[in-house]
Amino acid sequence: MLRTIYITISLLLSLGVNALEESLFNERLSSVEKYLEEEDVKSAKNLLIELTKTDFKGVEIFQSYLGQIYLDNDKDYKSALKWINKAADKGYGYALYDLGRMYQEGLGVDKNYTLAFDNYLKAAKLDIADAQAQVANLYSSGKGTGQDYKKAFDWLKKAARNEVQKSMVGLGMFYATGQGTEKDLIEARYWLNRSLKLDDERMKEDVYAFLDSMDQVAGIADTEGLIDKSLEFARNGDFANAKNTLFNLADKGNPEAQYYLSKFYGDPDGLNDKQEERLWLLESARNENPDAQFDLAYSLAKGWDTIDIDQLSLVIYWFEKAGYNGRTDAYSMLSVLYDKENRDSLIEMEQAANEGNGLAAYNLGWINARGYLSNNGLLQDINSAENWFRKSAGLGFLEAKLQLKRNYD
Repeated sequence: MLRTIYITISLLLSLGVNALEESLFNERLSSVEKYLEEEDVKSAKNLLIELTKTDFKGVEIFQSYLGQIYLDNDKDYKSALKWINKAADKGYGYALYDLGRMYQEGLGVDKNYTLAFDNYLKAAKLDIADAQAQVANLYSSGKGTGQDYKKAFDWLKKAARNEVQKSMVGLGMFYATGQGTEKDLIEARYWLNRSLKLDDERMKEDVYAFLDSMDQVAGIADTEGLIDKSLEFARNGDFANAKNTLFNLADKGNPEAQYYLSKFYGDPDGLNDKQEERLWLLESARNENPDAQFDLAYSLAKGWDTIDIDQLSLVIYWFEKAGYNGRTDAYSMLSVLYDKENRDSLIEMEQAANEGNGLAAYNLGWINARGYLSNNGLLQDINSAENWFRKSAGLGFLEAKLQLKRNYD
């Protein structure tokens, strides 16, 4: 599959491209990508051949893309090497990555892990995510460089932050086993679960299997089908046996068991204990159960247009977490909360954050990081997100410190 070119203004400026040249560049690039969208690779290649003959600043981007077509589409490794080398000699990151691939796989050149590593490392330092993943793999295996699990861990983290799914999985495995870093099962679960939000279904099967094995080691796997047995008791109105069947599993930390236990306590025809209901619901929500997070937010949201900003911040916090963890209907709730018709929640949270509310600052960091739909389109600001997370961390909010550790520092 051919790689899509992502050209940023900062990249063009670094190449010395002025506004007029940028406009011409984007026009030519759009033509190339239009051909590729239509699966007319021949026309795209012919246009790229013409573009490589120009003295246009940034021509290495066209050279690299032409090389990639020869490499991945035509399997013409001699031509691929010619054009990729031209772009790599100019320091273009994607070309350096492709050159690394050619040396690693022996495509048109003798297989050479040392040269593969050298080119991957140059590309990785230019923030090419797939190159960062390959550098981590080579440090881990010791091919082309000395084996170094600490450096492998560091590069896995860079690639994982850049949304490389296999690196998220690898990072989770490193945390789970203590390879290259201190063993940390919370971080292991975080990165493994984060990887499940991306698209490789075969990889997801392996991740689910590994998470199941972690649950078994921790003693929180429902290996005896206790949840189903307890639900059957509850359906028959036997809430005492429903609770007894589930209690030990919930007490050990199984989030789903904790959630259903909260339901048994909350049922007026069941155990009918609101204090225990809230306790188990909160415990399940803290253990990242999206249904518990949604229910907790919903229970706090009554009269949301008049509740104080502290409670509103909690509502937003739990709805945001529920949405992230798979309860997509939470975003419908959030769209109402962010609509300024009844209450300007975002402005109020900003005021609260500036007055020392760490949770409000965290929410603003989270919202800016993921982006949210408004009348002006998707609003997303990664730099603002980091600033709000840092403010929240400075106010002592522990989850903000985790966000900085995972994504920024």
